[in-house]
Amino acid sequence: MTDEIDLASEILDVLREADRPLLGREIARLLSERYGVPAARADVNSELYGTRLRAKIEQDSQYRWSLKGKGAAAPRATNRRAGKPKAAPKPPDPPAWERFRRAASYLLDCVREDQGLSLQAFLSDEGRKFVALPSEREWSSSGSHVLRLERTQKSDLFFKALRASAQGTTLYYAYPLYVRWIPRSKKGWTGGFAVPVFVLPVEVGWDGSAVNLRLVDDWPRVNPSFLEAAFTSAEERRNFLDSLGLLAAEGDPPEGGLGEIAQRMSAFVGVVEEREPIDPEQLVQYPGIPDLTGGGLYNRAVLALGEPSKYTRGLEHELERIIQHVPSSDLARSALRVFFDREAETEATGPAPDLAEVVALNDEQRAAVSAALTQPLTVVTGPPGTGKSQVVTTLLANAYLQGWRVLFTSRNHKAIDVVEARTNGLSSVPIVVRAGSRAGERNLRQELLDFLTQALAIAATDEDRRVRAELAEKVGELHERRGGIWKVLETVRAERNALDLADRELGQIEADLPAEVWARLRLLAATPDLPELRRAKDAADDLRRRNLSPLARLGRRLRRKALLAALAPAGEVAASHDWLGAAPPPPVPENVEAWGAFVDEAVRRHAAAAAWARYRQAVAHLADQPGPERLAEEVANLEQRLWETSALLIAAHARLLADRLRDRSAREALVEFRAGMERLLDDEIGGTAYGKIAREMERRFPKVSRLLPAWAVSNLSARGSLPLEAGLFDLAIVDEASQCDIASSLPILFRAERAVIIGDPNQLRHVATIEPHRDQALQSKHQLLASEDQPLYFSRNSLFDFAAHAAGEGRLLSLREHFRSHADIVAFSNRQWYQGSLRICTDYRRLRAPAGEGPAVEWIAVRGRTERPSSGGAMNEAEVAAVVDAVVRLLQQEKFTGSVGVVTPFRAQANRIRQALLERLDFAAFERSDLAIDTSHGFQGDERDVIFLSPCIAPEMPQGAKYFLSSTGNLFNVALTRARAKLWVVGDPSAMASCGIPYLESFARHSRALGAREAVDLPADPWSSPFVGPWERPFFEAMREAGLQPLPQYPVHQYRLDFALLEEGVRLDVEVDGETYHREWDGARARADVIRDRYLQALGWSVQRFWVYQLRADLAGCVEKVRQRLDLLRRDAAPTRGEQPG
Repeated sequence: MTDEIDLASEILDVLREADRPLLGREIARLLSERYGVPAARADVNSELYGTRLRAKIEQDSQYRWSLKGKGAAAPRATNRRAGKPKAAPKPPDPPAWERFRRAASYLLDCVREDQGLSLQAFLSDEGRKFVALPSEREWSSSGSHVLRLERTQKSDLFFKALRASAQGTTLYYAYPLYVRWIPRSKKGWTGGFAVPVFVLPVEVGWDGSAVNLRLVDDWPRVNPSFLEAAFTSAEERRNFLDSLGLLAAEGDPPEGGLGEIAQRMSAFVGVVEEREPIDPEQLVQYPGIPDLTGGGLYNRAVLALGEPSKYTRGLEHELERIIQHVPSSDLARSALRVFFDREAETEATGPAPDLAEVVALNDEQRAAVSAALTQPLTVVTGPPGTGKSQVVTTLLANAYLQGWRVLFTSRNHKAIDVVEARTNGLSSVPIVVRAGSRAGERNLRQELLDFLTQALAIAATDEDRRVRAELAEKVGELHERRGGIWKVLETVRAERNALDLADRELGQIEADLPAEVWARLRLLAATPDLPELRRAKDAADDLRRRNLSPLARLGRRLRRKALLAALAPAGEVAASHDWLGAAPPPPVPENVEAWGAFVDEAVRRHAAAAAWARYRQAVAHLADQPGPERLAEEVANLEQRLWETSALLIAAHARLLADRLRDRSAREALVEFRAGMERLLDDEIGGTAYGKIAREMERRFPKVSRLLPAWAVSNLSARGSLPLEAGLFDLAIVDEASQCDIASSLPILFRAERAVIIGDPNQLRHVATIEPHRDQALQSKHQLLASEDQPLYFSRNSLFDFAAHAAGEGRLLSLREHFRSHADIVAFSNRQWYQGSLRICTDYRRLRAPAGEGPAVEWIAVRGRTERPSSGGAMNEAEVAAVVDAVVRLLQQEKFTGSVGVVTPFRAQANRIRQALLERLDFAAFERSDLAIDTSHGFQGDERDVIFLSPCIAPEMPQGAKYFLSSTGNLFNVALTRARAKLWVVGDPSAMASCGIPYLESFARHSRALGAREAVDLPADPWSSPFVGPWERPFFEAMREAGLQPLPQYPVHQYRLDFALLEEGVRLDVEVDGETYHREWDGARARADVIRDRYLQALGWSVQRFWVYQLRADLAGCVEKVRQRLDLLRRDAAPTRGEQPG
């Protein structure tokens, strides 16, 4: 283009004439066509990003230019750059599995990016971790995506490192370069870090002394290390990405590559200091990168090594195998089908077997286990303390009895430890095999080797087989007997409802009769059947009928003699049953009206007498039935025997392992598997030999897993421990699934035929570091933009979210009975995060609380400053000192013997408290109290008798700390619910109450209300409750007149007792049943009453129930029965100080 042409004016003319926004290359082409001389792209870009046109033109998120105010046309579809060879077509998958492969590819890309592209190296690392690109022009905007580099002495070490690097190491091309300068470190060092800004992955080909490089055609990424270094807040980073169009990242990547994005960034004044002008057409080579001496942006391009996380290499390898090599027929045999194939069967396979209930289960837990044994997908919501481990233990035990192969997995090693210990504690022969290499200080391979040695030496006898068969039969009998109790309860329910119906009928009759008549009728011993009255009533009605037709009157006249004759027997009956009323006049025509009145009254009195007889019969029938409190005692005793017998059955079944080894090929497989495990323990073995042995063990694993069917492994350890084979296990159980990402769960689900997913979205969540714009870009790349694809969203959804969506809302099972914490502790979480759905069933007798009165949640008030330490987070020294003093006082002065923990939201605070306690406490106190100091993440799955919570809240707080607290309410939920008996909050209650974070302010109000509460929250007016019936107050007054001291509407956890009678060592709950008049007692309510009585009995209460009909019939007798029950309980009570009522 000639110098006479004003390029800026010509660009404006082109944009003015265009009917849509234009890319830079399109502007250059139009200018070339106009003047017949090629327009240099570099010159056009210089003008577009220069200062002369900045006020007149604008660029959209698709990197297209237009005049300001002219507006942007809708994006048009463009083709990706050609050049990549197309893979040979494969046989098409069914639609469900084609979508699965796209989804798995998307998740694989997310894992690779999420696990930390974070490129940063010392400037002096050039030649080892990065190398400057020996080019004058920025590569991605040069028009060629292929680059051939001859290896030089300077770059040779770098390319050797790339060639020898671990599988999965990625080469990145980056431009420009940011230098993070350290004027002086704590150790006196001065220097800089090379931090690439925008990066693209590079494919590498080796050709003798040369290296062939190809840029991957993708949207550029921003190096997270640059964002962290250049911007102080997440909002600033988001605004920066948005301004560059990288937050949406839709359509094709910018045509001008990294150079165009860098120029656009450069146009935003003040983002970061430019130490060298950003010019993609003229890169700077000197001075060399190691010789740079200040922080800021440099016009340099580099190649840098990005190594994959060691924690996800196995996962990436397995996902690649599934995507590329597993046929759709194998996918359809796995649990993946219920997540991706809409045509897959989702109904139960049959009725659940009688469960071997090796631990105490409530109805919700029992339903969860039964569903897991019959459904292809079971999703269980388990809030804190609701017994998830009981569900898993029972499920593992029953699957073991059924001969199922089961895989139990979790990201949380503590969860695996708990389930492994509880399940293997049922038998001297381990039931659950722990796979992997190490878990903390445990050598899992050595433990497995020892178990295999033990298994091969086990011998089973005929006695063992007989015992196993008898125990299985006994478990069945106990189930049958428990079913019989529920049938009895159903009979009681039917009798009670029949009595209620009779009472309802009687109530209306009583209201219509004179009191003296009703009193006389109630004295009748029996009510005879009097058909004479019915015939007389029909005759009298016929004789009194009016407005008859002539023909009907004629007919009645012909029948009159017979009708009058029908009246006479009624008179005779009345003469012998004077309770029917006064004797009637003679049965003649002129007395018809009088006879009619007599018959009406006699029939009415007879019906009343019959209703009274039915009522007495219903009362008698109900009196013959056991009450809910007796049934509760029977169920409790029976279930205790069921737990004990079930545990013995599991142990007996485990001893028959030798029977499963009778098959020669099975024994050989186990022997060879053991030999391979022994060789793998040799630290010297490696390379090809290691791989060969591992493959041989994988080949034998299917037979071994038939012999040893229950395995436990962490999510990311599966690859090194278990073969990747479709449907290898009958069932996969994934615990703490709210913390699990979807990607790492796919190989687990592939290995199983059905799945159980357990989690709580209100506790710890899956945390992704991938930027949302990158996640969205990868979704677009893999064409996962439909509404049905959104549950796969990597950065937002956990495996639990994905499973809950697959199961559907109506198929979720919830555990709602909380057994861990004092009601004061869990009440806030229950209201704040679980909408009050939890039922507090904690047995207070098992809680180990410090001495002293007061609520279970208390403040240790201390006012301090919350500051941001150099390591980040937050720290409050006043809270540190107060926590340390309180822990030392509790453990060393008060000699508390329970377990203790300290939890705080911030890692810096936890470290500071730990260091201070190490200086103040002796080792014996640490060990005796099992003292742990950690953040909520470290306490997930753990609990302590006493927890000290250090929230680090003050009137003035670092904004970052406040933002963290406001966005992590789920971590506060975890922190609170780690405490069983006592929670001390150490900090400033007034600061929390006014901190501006709603859930924290609500907790401050909750804890303040607890402090102001009376010891027992008795209602001010117990008779105003809608649940109090009309007979409770007379019963109360009668008991008071008899010298008893009943407390009405007494609170015990989630229940209100009708009357509590409390004496030294005595707790009696007196209940009035049927007080809610004429409300049907359905099966659910009847069962709930039994469960309630069982719960109260477990807390040490005795329960005595009266039907309201008993009170009405004999109020004094009922009071006397209460007195007699109290006398019996007094004799049985131990002569020790009573416990605080629960």
